Amino acid sequence: MSDPTPRTTSSHLRDALLADGLGCGAGARAWVAGHARRVKATVEAALIGLNRPAEGSVDIAVLTPETLDEAVYFAQKVAPRLTPSGVLIVIWENSADSPSGGNLDETALDRMLRDGGFTGFDAFRIAGLSGVRLRPASPDAGRV
Repeated sequence: MSDPTPRTTSSHLRDALLADGLGCGAGARAWVAGHARRVKATVEAALIGLNRPAEGSVDIAVLTPETLDEAVYFAQKVAPRLTPSGVLIVIWENSADSPSGGNLDETALDRMLRDGGFTGFDAFRIAGLSGVRLRPASPDAGRV
């Protein structure tokens, strides 16, 4: 089976990022951060057309980390900007040849982010990518 085209992957990923019930549709303000360059490029292609403010609040924050520590760092960085109804999404590659070596794991990631004031509500897999969607546990989640 051949790999999906970037357009197909972007389309499916956009659907996952802006899934019904997230409250993040057209006009959503998005922030993307992380060092997993291939994943970040795919995410940015999927979010074309959304408002990408350099400052101020955001409705959706997408992290593309290579390590759990990086995921926690960026989650803490974006927490003060995330709206109370916003969503934090962490996405990584599943493959062993990815920068993370496929070692990011939903359970460990969810536990670390819960300690930072987020609550998990679902996970997804799309075209070699895994992700978890989290929400602030309270209006002051993650604020330091």
